[in-house]
Amino acid sequence: MLALPGRAQHLWPHEVRHKYLNRNYHEFTAELAGVPFKPDGRFYPTMEERAKVSAMIRPGEEFNVVYALSGSSQHKFYAGQDNVIASILIACPEARIFLTGDDACRLLEQGWENEPRVVCLSGEQTIRETLTLAQLADVVMGPETGVLNAVGFDESVLKVCLLSHSSVENLTKHWKNSMPIEPVGISCYPCHRMHYGMKYCRENPETGTAECQMSIDPQRIVDAVMRGYEQFKERCREFA
Repeated sequence: MLALPGRAQHLWPHEVRHKYLNRNYHEFTAELAGVPFKPDGRFYPTMEERAKVSAMIRPGEEFNVVYALSGSSQHKFYAGQDNVIASILIACPEARIFLTGDDACRLLEQGWENEPRVVCLSGEQTIRETLTLAQLADVVMGPETGVLNAVGFDESVLKVCLLSHSSVENLTKHWKNSMPIEPVGISCYPCHRMHYGMKYCRENPETGTAECQMSIDPQRIVDAVMRGYEQFKERCREFA
């Protein structure tokens, strides 16, 4: 459903790619496997992994947000991330934001190292530890990555997913408690393509990132996170 460079469908006209590749990944996988479709998918941490990560958070006391900083290509990075992080910290006094990613994402964490309510974890965790942390968070936000996919069906976790090469139909159609954010005014979205550079991706000249991501106003992301904050406050009231 995501065309690879070098394959015929990668160079199909955009309208044709969208017509034939705009199918739900989960539904298609079940069809391909010959099993009934069930909108579910889980990550199962070990008891040790859950205990280790649980020690990092205080459920009910802090509004825990996991921010997956980037994905596998340039279109899976949001240049307005610092605006979003700062706005969440201001709007949500209980917020604690965990920044996650690989070693390269440490560059994206620069400037937040001395903020006590921001926890810089890029390059520090195994992928399993990151997925466990996501499962225990109130909100998980970021581009189309495995971190968001891993909690797609966890109803207690709000997912704020910045879509790029996939559509709502492709990816988030069956997710529970999710707020997919689509690019605005971008004729090539969703491109249904894998990108290993910017040759076939519209690049924003100011940031060097994908135009589809630059079309997303930071306030849209903050507003989506605020829905998770309202859910957090409601849970706090229930257990008060």
